[in-house]
Parts: sequence; structure tokens; C-alpha cells
Amino acid sequence: MIEWILNENQLEGKALETKLQKIEYLFREESNEQTNPNKIFRVEIDGKVHEEKGDPIKHMGQYLVEVLYQYHQITGEDPQNKFPLISSAVGYKKAQ
Repeated sequence: MIEWILNENQLEGKALETKLQKIEYLFREESNEQTNPNKIFRVEIDGKVHEEKGDPIKHMGQYLVEVLYQYHQITGEDPQNKFPLISSAVGYKKAQ
């Protein structure tokens, strides 16, 4: 999913916002469930799909932080206000 965002070269504000809203929705759905440390998830790296074990947030957190900073730069809005679950989960701090 993160590659889905990063593959778009510098998305315009509205397109980036739409994708972040979809991810925020997934976080809202997942936050009601216990995270299983043995959870298996798939990631695509360099065009190859790999299975990883553990918390997907730990794997994709740095990418989400980059996307949140990008959103802030494009729109001038603080992503913590618009996407509180993503921001909190990945430890996003507003750029000064």
C-alpha cells in the first residue's frame, strides 16, 4: 500500500489526501482488534513480494511519516489534525 502512494510522483494535495483517508480508515478498523505479533503480511520490495512477520506499522512507519511530511508540504495543513490515527501510530511530529 505504501508503494501505491510512493509510486505516484509527488501527488497533488487532493489525490494524496484521498489515499491517506483510505489508510486512516484501515487504521480505524484495525485499531479495534488486538495486533498479533505473529501476523504475516506481504510487502512488495523492488517488484518482488515478500512475506514478513510482525506488526505492519513497524515495517511501513517510516514511509508513512514521509508521506505525512509530503502532505504537509503540499497542502500546508497539519496531518495530525486530519489523520490522527496514522500520525499517532507512526509517531509523526509536525515539521518546524
